[in-house]
Amino acid sequence: MIDLDTGTTTELADVSAMGASWHPDGDSIIFNRFFNQGLSRIPATGGTATILTTPDAEKELGHWWPQILPDGKTVIFSVYATPVDNARVAALRLDSGEIVTLQSGALFGRYVDTGHLLFVRSDTLMAAPFDLESLEVTGPEQAVLKDVFFNLNDGESAFAISRNGTLAYLPSAALRELVWVDLNGNEEKVSERRGAFRHPSLSPDGQEIAYQLLDQGKSEIWTYDIRRDNPSRFAAGDNPKLTPLWSPDGNHIVFQSEQLVWNLVWQSKDDRIEEPLVTNDQDQYPTSFSPDGRLLVYHEDSPDTKLDIWILSIDDLQSELFLRTPFRESHGVVSPNGDLIAYQSDRDGRAEVYIQPFPLPGTDYKKVSIDGGVDPQWAPDGRTLFYRSSGLMMAVEFDATLFPAYLKFCSQTPIILTSHGDCPTTLPMMDGS
Repeated sequence: MIDLDTGTTTELADVSAMGASWHPDGDSIIFNRFFNQGLSRIPATGGTATILTTPDAEKELGHWWPQILPDGKTVIFSVYATPVDNARVAALRLDSGEIVTLQSGALFGRYVDTGHLLFVRSDTLMAAPFDLESLEVTGPEQAVLKDVFFNLNDGESAFAISRNGTLAYLPSAALRELVWVDLNGNEEKVSERRGAFRHPSLSPDGQEIAYQLLDQGKSEIWTYDIRRDNPSRFAAGDNPKLTPLWSPDGNHIVFQSEQLVWNLVWQSKDDRIEEPLVTNDQDQYPTSFSPDGRLLVYHEDSPDTKLDIWILSIDDLQSELFLRTPFRESHGVVSPNGDLIAYQSDRDGRAEVYIQPFPLPGTDYKKVSIDGGVDPQWAPDGRTLFYRSSGLMMAVEFDATLFPAYLKFCSQTPIILTSHGDCPTTLPMMDGS
């Protein structure tokens, strides 16, 4: 919390939260601490948080995106479940603890001063007349606006209404193009096709692109054959599919499939049968394979340590913890020779890129980025590491053969692949000693 008059910050709770709401009296805040937990209440001055709700672990993932109503007695929130048709907007009476369902198959409920309950179904913003006293919808719902952003990962929608009734929102799925970008920042279209593409992954032979496609509130995995200009649905179904990743032999694609949480599965190109890889009660995100395809690197949510990096053995489907600290470690990618792993961590107060030996866990790491860095990726020769920093694509060259005793950075000149601001001409030299 930040005092706007003095600039003083106060740490209230350690969270990885899905929303928070101030009580109208200003004396407390109701929030979600972690994705698979319910709502809690904490004094605005700090102190011990009180648990208000607990999700039903058999059918509910979490209680998210709270909004305290003007009377201060009731909280509207999202009960997240999968498929999303099983989710609902609910209200919690703070005095009795009673939970009332307001709308089924809906998320991100918000009360507005016109006396309406707003909520999202698929990518459509809906409204229904709502009585504050009885906590009941008193009339038929109506579509207000289509094409409103809705995040399948966390049930968040991006809209807000001002006191004078003005609606601000983000569109649901801006159309994008798949492009090649060379090291000088020059772009060339892969094709003329446009769509709500996310998370492209290039096949090992460079002839196909797997990507996540958003369409009418659903998320599926598609592949695009570059030579034949041919898109093809790869993985579909009632549950959303996200973040595809090719196996090194090009025969399988790993992706997130939402069960009650985001677990890892894969499908072969031949039979297209979804097979589970990692199944537990935490979200996982696939990021890299070892060059021989026998190890899968992923990061996983943790209520205690936020994000940790794990390694899955493809041979026996056994997972082993690779990196866990009090900080967020994620996006681990293995170098082409299999000896190093790059990842991002906020151990220095913000996300930076680090590298360390692989696959044995250890503490002998080196910091690569200087002014922030996320989403590292290796060049095929293993001598250049790319990462994003403040809207820029950066590249660092080094002699990896000298790691870990001494890591020599050969060049810190940033390569601009996507520019959204001023670019420094060089980064300060680092010798890693």
